[in-house]
Amino acid sequence: MLETTNSGRFQVQEPIPAPVWAVGYALLDYWQAQYPGRITISLDTLYESEFVKLFMIGKADLEAVLLSLQEANYIELHRSVQPYQIVLL
Repeated sequence: MLETTNSGRFQVQEPIPAPVWAVGYALLDYWQAQYPGRITISLDTLYESEFVKLFMIGKADLEAVLLSLQEANYIELHRSVQPYQIVLL
């Protein structure tokens, strides 16, 4: 994550994204720990969560994870009316 520059300083590099299924598995575990018994959470809540900070992923990378989880029928994304929701299946 750090690279030494010619001036002897360090430059922070863009992290290599974690595999989609590793993030997906961690998300399901995080969900159970933070929101026990809930089947829906707000997409904005997830965007602003410690989970996103832990994996150092932006919205685009998180969207890719969520779409993969939706295609595998683990979640549904509801984006017809705000606040947008994620439904755990």
